[in-house]
Amino acid sequence: MAVEHRRAEWLLAGAWASTVVRVLVVLCAASLVLSIGLAWTYLNARHRALTAAKDRVQGEAVRAARVIDTELQRLPVLVRALAADVSAGRVPKAQLPERLKASLDVTPQLHAIGAAYVPYAYDGQLRLRAPMYRRQGDATELVDLDSLYDYTQGDHDWYRAPLTAGPSWSEPAISDLSPAPVVEFSAAFTDGPLQGQTPAGVIHAAMSLSEVDDLIRSLDLGEYGYGFLVSRKGFVISHPFADAYVAARGNPDAAAKRMFEAVRGGQHAVVEDATDPITGEPSWIFSETVPATGWTVGVVFFQQESANSRMFRRQQIRLTVSVLVLAALLLGLGLRLVYRGNVQTLWFGVLAWCGLLALGIGVLWIEGYGTPSSDAAADTIFANTASARQFVLKTTRAALKRRGGLLPVYVPTGVFVQTLEIAGPNNIAVSGYIWQKYPKTLPESIQRGIVLPDAADRQITEAYRRTEGDVETIGWYVKATIRQTFNYARYPLDQQDFRLRIWPRDLDKNVTLVPDLDSYRIIHPLSRFGLEKGFTLPGWKVERTQFSNRPRERNTTFGVAMGEADSVNELYFNIILNREILEPVFSSLLPLAVSGFMVFALLLAVKESTRASVVQILAAYSALFFVVILSELDLRRKLPSSSILYIEYFYFVMYGAILSVALITLTNAWTGFFPRIERREHLLPKLLFWPLILVALLAATLAVFY
Repeated sequence: MAVEHRRAEWLLAGAWASTVVRVLVVLCAASLVLSIGLAWTYLNARHRALTAAKDRVQGEAVRAARVIDTELQRLPVLVRALAADVSAGRVPKAQLPERLKASLDVTPQLHAIGAAYVPYAYDGQLRLRAPMYRRQGDATELVDLDSLYDYTQGDHDWYRAPLTAGPSWSEPAISDLSPAPVVEFSAAFTDGPLQGQTPAGVIHAAMSLSEVDDLIRSLDLGEYGYGFLVSRKGFVISHPFADAYVAARGNPDAAAKRMFEAVRGGQHAVVEDATDPITGEPSWIFSETVPATGWTVGVVFFQQESANSRMFRRQQIRLTVSVLVLAALLLGLGLRLVYRGNVQTLWFGVLAWCGLLALGIGVLWIEGYGTPSSDAAADTIFANTASARQFVLKTTRAALKRRGGLLPVYVPTGVFVQTLEIAGPNNIAVSGYIWQKYPKTLPESIQRGIVLPDAADRQITEAYRRTEGDVETIGWYVKATIRQTFNYARYPLDQQDFRLRIWPRDLDKNVTLVPDLDSYRIIHPLSRFGLEKGFTLPGWKVERTQFSNRPRERNTTFGVAMGEADSVNELYFNIILNREILEPVFSSLLPLAVSGFMVFALLLAVKESTRASVVQILAAYSALFFVVILSELDLRRKLPSSSILYIEYFYFVMYGAILSVALITLTNAWTGFFPRIERREHLLPKLLFWPLILVALLAATLAVFY
C-alpha cells in the first residue's frame, strides 16, 4: 500500500513537472513573438523618423544652395552687361565712373564695383587706372585702386583670371576695403568695337558674404545640427565654429578642416562616420554644391539628436521589459529541465535571475536618465536663427489680429553666465552678464533695463554702453539668487532646467525680448553657449543651454494701462543639467545595499539551531530599521519635495523586506503554523529574498520612468 502511495506521488510530481514545462514553453514562445513584434515596430518607426529627418535636412541644404546660387547670379548678369556696354562703346571712358556709381545704387547686394585697365590702356601716358565705388554705411565713395596698390602685381585673381580664362569668380577673401569676407566676379572688356578682342581691362564687382552667412545660420534644422559653407579652395565662408578670418589665414581647427575636406566639391555627398569638432557628437554630414561658384553647402546632422530617442523612449522601455521577461522565462525553463532536487542548482538559478533583474534595472536607468520634464513641451525653443525669426513673425501676426493691439517692440537680449551655485533646494546663486541691443529709432519713452522676477536678491550694475551704427548696446553685470522650484521625483536620475527669467523694465509698452543669437559664435544647444569657458558645477553635468520663450497668463495690470496685459511672452535662458549619479549612489544606495545584505545575512541565520536567538535577531532588525529611517529623513532634509522621490522606493522596499524577514523569523520560534515557509530551514524565503526585492525595484522603476 505504501509503495503504491509513493508511486502515485511520483506520477503526480512528474505530471506537474511536465505541465510546468509545457506552460513555460508556451510562455516563452508568446514572449518571443511579442519581443520580435515590438523590436520590428520600434526599429521601423525609428528608421522612418530618421529618414524623414535626413530628407528634411538634405532639403534644407538643397534649398540653401539654390538660394545662394540665385543671389550670386545677379552679380554675373550685372558685370557682363556693363563689360558688354563698355566693349561696344556705349559707355565712354569719361562716363564709366558715373555708370559704376549708378550700378551700385540700384543693386543693394553689391558692396563695391569698379573697372581696372591693363597698363597704358586707359591713357598712353598713364600706366594704371582703376576707379571703384564702394559702400560706406548708407553712402558711397569713389576709391582709386591704382593709388592704393599695383593690382597687376601679386595674386589678384579678380584681375588676372578674366584676362586669361574669361569671366570668373574669385575666391572669397578679406581685403582692406571690407571688414567682412567678400567674393568678386570679373569680366574682361575691350576698348571699343574697333579694337578687336584684345582686353583693355576688367569690370569687377564685390558682394559681401554677410548675407550668405545669415542665410546659412538661418537654416531650419531645429536641434538636429547646423550648416556651414566652404569655397572650392577651402575658404570657410560660413561656419559657427571656424571663424572665416582665422580660416583665411590657413589656421582652421584640425577637426573642422578634415570635415571641410571630406565634403568639399561633392554633389549630394554624404559622410556617414564624421565626428563634429564642436560638440564631439557622432554625426552625418550632407553637402550640396552651389552651381555658380562650386562652393559647398554642408549640414552637420547629429546622430543622437536625429534619432530622437526621447520620442521612442516608451517603445524602448516596452521592448526592454519584453526581452527581460523572455530571458527570465528561458532561464526558468532551463532551470526546470536541469533541476534534480539539488539546492545548489536553485541558488544558481536565483543568482542568474538576480543578475538579469539588475541588468534590466540598469538598462531602464540608461533609458530614463536625463529625461526632460513634460512642463517644457509648451516652450518655444530658439535653436537657431530660423526659429527666432519664426517667433517674431508669429508674434507680429498675433498682434495684428488683435483689434487695437500694439505691434511688439523687439529687443535682442543676450546672457553670459560665469558662475552658478546651487545654494539650496530652491535657491540658485548666479553671476554673469546680460546685455540688450536698442535701435536708435526706439522711443526714449521706453526704459532701458531688465528685471529678474525670480530673484530673491539681486545686484544689477551697468557694465558698459556702446553705440555701433544704429544700435546702442547696454550690458549689465548681474549677481543674483534665483528662487526656482525643481522637480526631484526622478532623483537621482533627474534632469533639472535652471531658468533665468528676464523681463523688460517697461510692462506697458508691449516690449518683447528675443535672444541676441548673433552675439554667439555657435548657437546650437549642445555647444553650451552662454557659459564661461571651463564652467563647472559640482555634482552636475551641463547637458545643453538654450533660449526659450513661454507665454504667460497674467491676472493683473500692475496698476498701469497695459492693453493686452493678460497674455505676455517671457524670455528664458535655460541651463539643462543632468545629475552626476556617483554621489547619490555612495550616499544613499550603497548604505541601502549594505543594509539589505545584513538583513539577508540575518535571514540566513534563521534555522533550527538559532531558535533561542530570535529576540536578538529581531533586535538587529530594529536597529537596521532605524538606520534606514534616519537615512531617508536625511535625504528628505536635503531634497524637500511634495512628491515621492524615485530613490525613496528603494527605502520602501527595504522597509518591506525588514518587516517580512522579521515575521519570517518569528515562524522559527513558533513552528508548525507555516509549513511551506519553514520547510528545509526556511529555504523558500531565503531563495526569494533578492529576486522579490529586485522585482519590486524594477516595478517602481517602470512606474516612474514609463
